[in-house]
Amino acid sequence: MTQFRLFALAALLAAPLALSGCDKPTDKAPAAGHEAMEAEHDKAPATGPAKIMIAHNWARPAAAGGNTAGYFHIRNDGGAADQLLSVESPIAAKVQIHQSKMDGGVMKMAPLADGVEIPAGSDIEFNPGGMHVMFIGLTGPLKAGDKVPVTLVFRDSGRIAVELPVQTTPAGHDDEEHHEH
Repeated sequence: MTQFRLFALAALLAAPLALSGCDKPTDKAPAAGHEAMEAEHDKAPATGPAKIMIAHNWARPAAAGGNTAGYFHIRNDGGAADQLLSVESPIAAKVQIHQSKMDGGVMKMAPLADGVEIPAGSDIEFNPGGMHVMFIGLTGPLKAGDKVPVTLVFRDSGRIAVELPVQTTPAGHDDEEHHEH
């Protein structure tokens, strides 16, 4: 069964909540479905603060004490850019935003210390072989079916809590969760 979650924050409350460190959404209701998300995306970008949506979220299985990666897509349907500053999770000693890229015929991975800019009206993909979240020093094993709690920390949109289902292949359209903020 497809699950959707919609977290809405009023535009006037976004800045004060981010500055106060409050991470509790003011409203929570199920979305109408994947079609509704796509229809919303096809509209012209809004004129105002960033409107962040997270989809296609998943993480790879791994052994306790090891490392693994998490993936998702970020959509900014707002009229202003935002920036993913960091990612937090209790499942690892350290969590970092990384970029993989070819360098002299060798795939190399490096942390993105300044985070990732999310331009207004854009989609940013965290996928295998590209940008991803590294969970370093897992506190326990991650097996298929588990869910990894993470908090994405944005410059303007504040803290957005999502879950990454643990699976061996990328998130499909029929079993993903969508989070809108």
